[in-house]
Amino acid sequence: MALEIDLPVAVALRRIEDARRLLAGASSEDRHLALTLAADFGHVEIVRLLLDAGEDPNRYNPVEAIPTRHRCTKLPGEGTMK
Repeated sequence: MALEIDLPVAVALRRIEDARRLLAGASSEDRHLALTLAADFGHVEIVRLLLDAGEDPNRYNPVEAIPTRHRCTKLPGEGTMK
């Protein structure tokens, strides 16, 4: 029996291929949570995947009351993300 995962879980586990597969069917909330998780965990490739797919780094994050872009400014080994 295989365990099914959603986009935020795939991102948290750094499963890039699963993230690519799940992206198209993910809800707006899941996409935003995935971007927040990817930024928090320093998953640069997944952050880029989500931004390229149109996720808005300026979107308001109601849990922390800050835009997600503030999480994306410095990722390990990447300097400043643009």
